Amino acid sequence: MKLLQKLAAFLALSVGGVTLVQADQIESTDGIFPHVRSNLPKKKNATAGKYLYIGVAPTFKSEDLKMVSSKVGLTLRVTGSVTQEFKDQYALQLFKRFKKIAEVFLATPEMKFHPLVTFASLEAKAKQTSTKLWLKVASSYAHHVLDGYGLSIEDKDLTPEEYKKNILTLLLRYYFQNQGLVLESLPLLETYFQNADYVRRLSNDLFQTHLGNRFTAVATVDEKTQKSYIGTLTYVYPIAATTEGPFDQPREGVRGFGLEGNIESRIWSEKWDDEFGGMPFLLVEWSGVAFHGPITNYAPLDIWYLRRDYVSHGCHRMDSSDIMELRSILPANLSQLGKIKKQIQHVTLSWPDVTDWNNDGQLEVMDVGYYEIPTWFPTPKKDADLDVVAQKYTGDNARISWRRKHYIRYNKHKDAQGTPIYDAETGLYTGLPHYEVVKGKLVRNGVHPALPVVAFPYQANRIIQYDDGKPMPKGFDNRAGKTAPPSFLPSE
Repeated sequence: MKLLQKLAAFLALSVGGVTLVQADQIESTDGIFPHVRSNLPKKKNATAGKYLYIGVAPTFKSEDLKMVSSKVGLTLRVTGSVTQEFKDQYALQLFKRFKKIAEVFLATPEMKFHPLVTFASLEAKAKQTSTKLWLKVASSYAHHVLDGYGLSIEDKDLTPEEYKKNILTLLLRYYFQNQGLVLESLPLLETYFQNADYVRRLSNDLFQTHLGNRFTAVATVDEKTQKSYIGTLTYVYPIAATTEGPFDQPREGVRGFGLEGNIESRIWSEKWDDEFGGMPFLLVEWSGVAFHGPITNYAPLDIWYLRRDYVSHGCHRMDSSDIMELRSILPANLSQLGKIKKQIQHVTLSWPDVTDWNNDGQLEVMDVGYYEIPTWFPTPKKDADLDVVAQKYTGDNARISWRRKHYIRYNKHKDAQGTPIYDAETGLYTGLPHYEVVKGKLVRNGVHPALPVVAFPYQANRIIQYDDGKPMPKGFDNRAGKTAPPSFLPSE
């Protein structure tokens, strides 16, 4: 009887309690990630570390995923099809993720989190006005998902063990949207998750809270498998591309994503001077083009961030949180998908990605509310108001400036069948190629009329750096990643 009373009380807290942060309230925030450097074999101060994804994106099976990347739009769209069972088990997937993380950290004294750093703290310590200005601009994208759950995300003179427990407590509260939860709740929570009705009710509540702003309810049936879906989840990420521009590599077309040996390879690579920072290197094609970490570093503060521009040798750079989330969305057996012939359809477009992502009958051009951050600022005038100066590089000003630079420059480009024109005054994009996948091939079929551009909110930081007390692996394989470092990969 007492157990049932406790269960009822917990259900009231978890399902009917106060929601702390609604997903659709998260505006354009974060990705900028101060990191701690770690040693690698033969490298004394390598830009690498061990990182843990702590976000709420679910892990999908390969057959339920599709990917579309755009080189003019500099976006990657990942669409996951959702079954009713998948939705009903969402809370259980979060619980398993949390339990896996918590058990490892609590049972291993050597495991510790590197303290998170707020931009307010960095700005208070900055001496150069140019650094303070950079922080003001970058802070538009500087927020962490664990902030705002009753405990500080900074260490505040805590011991490593105390900080570890704080972070795990914050993660528990974030996942289950209940500020009353503590680590001691785990045994009882484990009991509750044996109750199918509880799991279903909590799953639907958390699904709406965490994922409701990217879920589209539309019933479909897969023609080949006869699998029934209730809707889709849509993730749109900002990316970078080659210095040669959007009409260079990788070429337009349809590929199977998940080639043998692509996942976790080169994580600790000496070949590329450890530029990939200890994050996944996900091959797009065998030429070496891949999705990987941001590389760009603001030197005065040693902070990684994504330059959303044509800045790479051909790869699609991504924000640290985004590449880790992408890896979590993809199935754990990604490197085996080629062998088992279950690769994920990946469409590469030169022109912007156009789709009716929310099934409202309106086609829209995909964008993300994350725009270019300068690599440096000259020292402002002595009496300059830094908040006023920063406005030029943030908010609507940043959006308008970025779209002028990246859209208008390709008006009437010779690659187009029509005459694509972006109008900065109306925000409409006219004449974009209409793409279709026909029998596994990408074809252009006419052009679109005037379309609006929709910017998905940029997400808060969803990773944390940790140390497991072990040296970096020796004898690692630059190509196949056979001795990849310990990590918390998703599970099927």
